[in-house]
Amino acid sequence: VGGVALQLLRREQARLAETIASEGERLKEAHPRMVELRAELATVEGKIREAVKGTLTALATDLRAA
Repeated sequence: VGGVALQLLRREQARLAETIASEGERLKEAHPRMVELRAELATVEGKIREAVKGTLTALATDLRAA
């Protein structure tokens, strides 16, 4: 499962995870910045799930048509 959009989302996911790790060394879990970062990560992960689901649906459709 690939595509440019998915690659960009994966990069954003990695960037956010790295930022959360580094910020987490100095900020508490309830800090507004940490809450914001985790919300952004959840949004990106939701977009990744939707992109994968869309790709799988397209593949299933192609298989049925073949």
